[in-house]
Amino acid sequence: MIRHMVAPSLEVKELPEQWRRSKLELLCKELPALNLGSGRYDACKNSNYRNILNAPSKWLRQEDATYAVVHGMRIGEYEAAFEVYQQLMMRKHWYRFDFALATKLAESLGKEGMFEQCREIFHEIIYKGHVPCESTFHILMDAYLSVPDKGRLHKACCIYNGMIHPGGYQPHLNVHNFLFRALISKLGASSKHYLKQAEFIFHNLVTSGFEIQEDIYAGLIWLHSYQGTVNKKG
Repeated sequence: MIRHMVAPSLEVKELPEQWRRSKLELLCKELPALNLGSGRYDACKNSNYRNILNAPSKWLRQEDATYAVVHGMRIGEYEAAFEVYQQLMMRKHWYRFDFALATKLAESLGKEGMFEQCREIFHEIIYKGHVPCESTFHILMDAYLSVPDKGRLHKACCIYNGMIHPGGYQPHLNVHNFLFRALISKLGASSKHYLKQAEFIFHNLVTSGFEIQEDIYAGLIWLHSYQGTVNKKG
């Protein structure tokens, strides 16, 4: 005699979700292992890193990955949160861009001085057709200026310029002053580039109606005089 199967009960339907939650909890516990630090991991740790990221590939969904990213930020594992976002979200067919999540992650990375990872998320926001929040521009620029490196000073200038156009923001007074002072602290063959950037910042200070401090005037005069000396030597 053929028996008709009874429709699955509610308990049966919930079992996969219980299993998923346990898997998600395990992933969250393993997040600290995704912190690459200096990036010099031995073969065993590299294998562990790959296993952690490969294991959830069959069951992970958008909301699961979002939870893991937020959890990583909550416990201070910012690099792990970035790895989950980049490896377990962005590369999946189900990935849906979440502006709020991307902004929170970018700003958290920037505040921790992880400017390269912050910049990756920053560009992802732009690539998806959004203008980053004003605070995201500020944080990324501050992160670049906190490191004494000429190349990063140039990147900070690019962020500042993009903040004004096409971003459409008007930076705060301290943003103008901080970048200007970083520029006049530099010498060398690239002073011509710094002069143009300094003039742009000065122009923005004037047109925004900010009170210009004496050291800003003095710095611009110094840059012009230094450029004149360079031109004479050339």
